[in-house]
Amino acid sequence: MNAKMKILALGPYLEAVTAACQGMSKDELCAWILRRAEAIPARERKEFLAQMNVPPPPTMVKQKTRLEGILSEIANLKDSIEELHESISDGTYYDEYGEGYGEHNSDYGDEPALLDEHKESFLCLLAEGGEYFIKGDMPSASRLYGALLDIVDSSEYAITSELREVCWREEQARYCRSVYESSTPKDRVANLMGPMLIQDRLVYWDVDSEQSRMPCLRDIQEARPSSPPDWASFLKAWPQALQSNDGDRACLLAIEACYMIEGLKGAAFETRRRRKPIGFLYWLDLLLEASEWQQAALASEEALDFIQDGMLRAMAAEKLATAGAHLGDSGLQMKGLRERFCAQPTIESLDAMIFHAKS
Repeated sequence: MNAKMKILALGPYLEAVTAACQGMSKDELCAWILRRAEAIPARERKEFLAQMNVPPPPTMVKQKTRLEGILSEIANLKDSIEELHESISDGTYYDEYGEGYGEHNSDYGDEPALLDEHKESFLCLLAEGGEYFIKGDMPSASRLYGALLDIVDSSEYAITSELREVCWREEQARYCRSVYESSTPKDRVANLMGPMLIQDRLVYWDVDSEQSRMPCLRDIQEARPSSPPDWASFLKAWPQALQSNDGDRACLLAIEACYMIEGLKGAAFETRRRRKPIGFLYWLDLLLEASEWQQAALASEEALDFIQDGMLRAMAAEKLATAGAHLGDSGLQMKGLRERFCAQPTIESLDAMIFHAKS
């Protein structure tokens, strides 16, 4: 028999393979298998994985089908909610729910923004978006959050008030974070302008409310265990992008970015540059949180020289009184209480001033 045609028996073959494997480290063996896997023809890859008892990964087609299915559900939910609102507007809603509807309600302002089935569907779909976010699939999460929150944005009805179990600030922060991580570095600032609700009206005393949909930059940073990629570069570019926007929301976000970059010094500089009452209040809160009582007192007096509005001026005066109390400066505390009363004369502010005068 021709020696060149002799078949290598299984036993010696396996012995040779065993000896070769035992002579390799774990990393060397893994690298060899990967080189072998790369050489497998595309049509044989599933069979190769099956031989290794490894299930094939889910195809992108299946993932896309699930995502598109959820997006389709969101679109159907939006249509159903819009139909409800249209029926309220044209009066057919009352026909469906009975002519006595108006007799059992004080007025026609008690109509629901959502029906119970709408609430249930919205919460389930919001949870779907949360799953994608937690898994780290930011492109899919941004699409789902964007579609769901568009239902809220495009409605004239107060949908958020019908879903009080939702922490809207956190959900909006997740949307912003998913948009951030789905965007290229050069597009992040521009792409976040909409999700950050830059143009929305801001009520300062509602800033920290969970029911407020307006996240701050720290909310986005802390939406996941680790900071967003290239966060420092973004923070530097963010205030510059907001320079031409003199709205209250833009003012706070610019000051916050400066604070996150340069601390209280950066916040002070941006506050004075913007010259907005709401910016002064935010700066004062940062100083009080840092227990910088002397700086807070000086900044409060600076704010009072600038702020004319009754309620906002009363808030600045209250912060002056707080700083004075921590400094043990009775005269400064009384000045804050007096300015608070003059800006917003109420029984409460009068009682506070009288109580301090007697103490």
